[in-house]
Amino acid sequence: MTITQESGAAAVAGSLSQETARWRAWAAETGPADRATAEEGVRLAYRDAGLPEPERVVWAGSPREGVTLVRRGTDFGASVREAVRNAPWAAERGRMHEELGAEGWSRRWSATGGALWDTTQALVDRIRAGVLDELAPGDSAARTEIRLVLLDALLGQQDAPWLAALHTEGPRSKGRRGCAAAPAGGGRSRRWRWCASGPWRCTGTRRGGSATGRGPRWSSPTDSRCAPGAACR
Repeated sequence: MTITQESGAAAVAGSLSQETARWRAWAAETGPADRATAEEGVRLAYRDAGLPEPERVVWAGSPREGVTLVRRGTDFGASVREAVRNAPWAAERGRMHEELGAEGWSRRWSATGGALWDTTQALVDRIRAGVLDELAPGDSAARTEIRLVLLDALLGQQDAPWLAALHTEGPRSKGRRGCAAAPAGGGRSRRWRWCASGPWRCTGTRRGGSATGRGPRWSSPTDSRCAPGAACR
């Protein structure tokens, strides 16, 4: 490797380190979401997946409240998590793996998602445990049902490991849309949400939500009352 190549690699590593630090902070934020940015991100994800976008978004107060709303719903239809999150992220990961090569992708993941994984997953686990303990402290059947609802949630800013790894700007991102190509500011505005096929198109809380082409989607921003890992009332 030449001196020029070493300098370039060091610059890239430094940039990734700074970006990872920002995502680490955003993953733990408890302030109110930028609702306009979050709602546009939801609509964009639906459009990119070829689905009718939500007409409006209904915001709940917390993941706990979002789970309660989802459990009470009867007409949400099948989950579209695969279409709006898993499939596009897998495609972007494949594209980056092809572009960077196995070694390059491994380095990128280590500097971004890998560096964020343990702490962010611990936070997600604490939130899930708090919701379970508040909604079903001694009811094993209800806890199983709630776990399934929680596992279907899109985690918003707490998807930080993947958002950081897949996020790119500049010439390489030109022409790409959706979660992986969105500016980091859009990712930090997302909260937990639940997306379904309808007639209600998506559900979430102020960390997640529900919506339809005819009706609302729930989304949930944490606010100053909500500590990380707490189930807010």
